[in-house]
Amino acid sequence: MKTSQTGRARHLLPRVLAACVLFLVALNLRAALTALGPLLPEIMQATGLTTGGAGVLTTVPVLCLGLLAGFAPMLARRLGADRALVALMLLLALGCVLRLLGDVASLLASGVAVGAAIGMGNVLMPGLVKRDFADHPAIMTGLYTTAMCISAAAGTGLSAPLAIWLGGWPESVAFWALPALLAALAMLLREAASTALPAGAMPARPAPVRGLWRLPLAWQLTLAMGMQSSFTYILFAWLPPLLRERGLSAVDAGLIAALSSGTQMLASMTAPLLASRGRDQRWAIPAMFALGFAGFLLAFDGPLSLAWAGSLLMGFGQGGTFAVALMLIVLRSPDARIAAQMSSMAQSIGYTITGLGPMIVGLAHDVAGTWAVLPPLVAGIVLIGSVAGYGAGRDRLLPVSP
Repeated sequence: MKTSQTGRARHLLPRVLAACVLFLVALNLRAALTALGPLLPEIMQATGLTTGGAGVLTTVPVLCLGLLAGFAPMLARRLGADRALVALMLLLALGCVLRLLGDVASLLASGVAVGAAIGMGNVLMPGLVKRDFADHPAIMTGLYTTAMCISAAAGTGLSAPLAIWLGGWPESVAFWALPALLAALAMLLREAASTALPAGAMPARPAPVRGLWRLPLAWQLTLAMGMQSSFTYILFAWLPPLLRERGLSAVDAGLIAALSSGTQMLASMTAPLLASRGRDQRWAIPAMFALGFAGFLLAFDGPLSLAWAGSLLMGFGQGGTFAVALMLIVLRSPDARIAAQMSSMAQSIGYTITGLGPMIVGLAHDVAGTWAVLPPLVAGIVLIGSVAGYGAGRDRLLPVSP
């Protein structure tokens, strides 16, 4: 009896450790991006940037999410997926430290480093879920997307308080180097512990997949991911300044944005579980998009007293869309190797599309002098994403070449 229990414990321990490390890494995949939004007015004042210039500043890291995410499979083949994540966490820490210099050039260089690290980290995560937790994809996708939502909420909600506590906005936005270093250390300790992968696990250095870019299903997954990310990152960048322009303080605007990000945690855990119970997931992403758009309209043009309620709806819609989109990459992939390559395609192209959103909104606001440009743009994003999500939600697998 004791021998049997000891055997189960030895089998369970590597999986628990893998889940904890996965969670810790995911805690770093948003905060360094969302930390800038609540402090943009202070950054603009200190650096002399216009609204359009601030839009470029927020666009650079998001654009790098897409342009550099495609290098993740190459990095994983060279180093192995686990060591690649260690390198990416160290790059993220370096990008955050660069923000201490406080000038435009350093902020742009930081944006490239932060975007590259987070973009490639995003790509590697679904492959690791398929490798280590193929028997529980919905639960583990929910776990690490919840961690990403916690990260996003912490970045927005703590930015203004950290600027007060640490003495300025450069110190606030550089703070996120610390959890990145902690995640890198955790990855190294896990490797040192020599935890074995479960049977059927993916090789550490997967071979490339052929024919993926010619498949309609792959493009549906890509557009669904890209449109949900574009919706989310536009609001990461511009919801706090918009709310401040409507009369809220920097702290309140940041807290409302943080509430939206925090609500995504609940959606990230529940939406994949609910969506996985049906025969397919055709209506999951359109429903989540509709909920998020309704919340956006309430925060954009409703009474300020209802901005908190709008934030809740936005958060649930955005978190649910993101978690289900990531789960679909896992579900539609026959194995971990294909999941990693599909994640690379969806997130590299998706985030390249995404990166243009905040910049376009900032430039359009400069030209029009009003935020009225925002609802039509968001409506178009929601429509495209819903159609793609409906197609990607059908129960089928990617028919790729070996």
